[in-house]
Amino acid sequence: MQTKRMEAKKLKPLDLHWLQQDASAAQSEALSPVSELVISMTEMNAALKGNGALQRRSSDPLELCIFLPNRQGIQFTIAEGRYANASQLTTLLWAEMELEKTTAQKTFALWMCSPLLSIQLKDHHVPFKLRKLWPHLLRRYTSASEEEIFRDEPLLMVRRNVMLSIDEEMRVIHLSFSQQCQLTFLA
Repeated sequence: MQTKRMEAKKLKPLDLHWLQQDASAAQSEALSPVSELVISMTEMNAALKGNGALQRRSSDPLELCIFLPNRQGIQFTIAEGRYANASQLTTLLWAEMELEKTTAQKTFALWMCSPLLSIQLKDHHVPFKLRKLWPHLLRRYTSASEEEIFRDEPLLMVRRNVMLSIDEEMRVIHLSFSQQCQLTFLA
């Protein structure tokens, strides 16, 4: 499937099999701008493999920090973290924050954010791979200069899930307020 932008630029769609998207995610979710990324195969291979260092260090633990809306960060060291997807990272985060997983997953999502671009990650997205492709995403979806692209450093953040309806958000706020009132009266 080609988009108008692809036709205008005369670009070929890129096979993104390397995202290792499982069958259930592929069936249940539409393509996102990240999934539609169009770059040449040589650029993608260079970004992912570099000089071979990625292949040598792929089993090393990865230290990462996920920032909360209040700008506090929670740091994790994850074995084989280069392969960890957004779902695995949020599961760790909800456990660390002692949040009820179902409500937290509906309400919040993992985002990769910088001053130039913010992308909500789907459960199957691998943040490490997206970070390697970040300059290509900036070239495609922003009008930033090459110098700005070179300096840009995205962060992993927890933000509101864009798929959360206003009604669901109001229910979560009401539930949270009710729980706070009960805790206040019990104290």
